[in-house]
Amino acid sequence: MRWGAHKIRWGRPLHGVIATLGGALVPARVAHLETTDTTLGHRLYPEPLTVTGSADWLAGLEARRVEPDPAVRRERILGELATHAAELGAELRDMPDLVDEVVNLVEWPVVVVGKIAPSCSTCRRACSSRA
Repeated sequence: MRWGAHKIRWGRPLHGVIATLGGALVPARVAHLETTDTTLGHRLYPEPLTVTGSADWLAGLEARRVEPDPAVRRERILGELATHAAELGAELRDMPDLVDEVVNLVEWPVVVVGKIAPSCSTCRRACSSRA
């Protein structure tokens, strides 16, 4: 993705770049951004996080509902899907491309189960025949 008029390409919106060494800020410029030692977590947990190293970065993000490890996000998503499917007596389809997309869209995965109202049965049939 490209953001604004800048030429840098990044998979997510790039709002800041953290650069520290030995607990101190390393001043630099990455694309249009000056490096910093502060970041934010999930938008619902807006308290800033000052970073001095990788351990406090990881713990701070997790406390602000951001899971930085895509493998952990994938495991959480697949685990919750399996749990809900078992509770519902449903079978999961193997859709690795969709799982890859969701893993890279969410910061703190939570599976939500919903139902389609019977009044929408024609829509349900049309949608499920395309899926």
